Amino acid sequence: LPTREGPGISLTKTVGTAVPLGDDEVSLALPMGFTFDYFGVNYTDAYISSNGFLTFLPGQSNGCCTGQAIPSAGSPDAIIAGWWEDLYPPGGGSIQYQTLGVAPNRRFVVQYTNLPHFSSGNPVTMQVKLFEGTNVIEVHYQDAPSDSGTHSAGVENETGTIGVQYVLQSTGLVTPLAVQYTPATAVTASASDSATVTIADPDIVVASAKAYLSALNKLHSKVERVAAQG
Repeated sequence: LPTREGPGISLTKTVGTAVPLGDDEVSLALPMGFTFDYFGVNYTDAYISSNGFLTFLPGQSNGCCTGQAIPSAGSPDAIIAGWWEDLYPPGGGSIQYQTLGVAPNRRFVVQYTNLPHFSSGNPVTMQVKLFEGTNVIEVHYQDAPSDSGTHSAGVENETGTIGVQYVLQSTGLVTPLAVQYTPATAVTASASDSATVTIADPDIVVASAKAYLSALNKLHSKVERVAAQG
């Protein structure tokens, strides 16, 4: 999952379904309307945490009260961290979600609007977009300030063993900003393929069995700057 970022932002203008969350809560299962392939596992529902992230697994921790390193085994797992820290819906703002578009090009959008940190102030506005078919993830930040706590952004698989950390920091993001996580292209090798091993590499063992490189388990940390997509 390479990441790329850009200076622009395009928040989808839509009126979604409100998600009424209290302090340190996770929503019930929310139907995305399509199947989303995330680290090689298919999901049809998402769960929204009041603390700035999504998860695809039921029964996960709400993530209070600080962002964590990604990847990190232990609940919450299978997360998309937009701006994970101690956010506080009772202090104002809103959380909404909606599925837009027509198959096979739909997108599931979650928006945090003017959601303050605990117990007040430094409101966050951002959107997380999941794209059907391509399995691309975009996080669009309009405002992502800090309250001096540790904030985490990135993606992680369902066991918390593989992921991409975009940031882990106590300072805010320079916004507007959009970050895209794109699945890597699958690479396979068959038993009939050949490989060359030189004497200079004596520790390399060549096996005749099929070798598979799982695209979603081979992550790249290179960050390229590109124009953000709407």
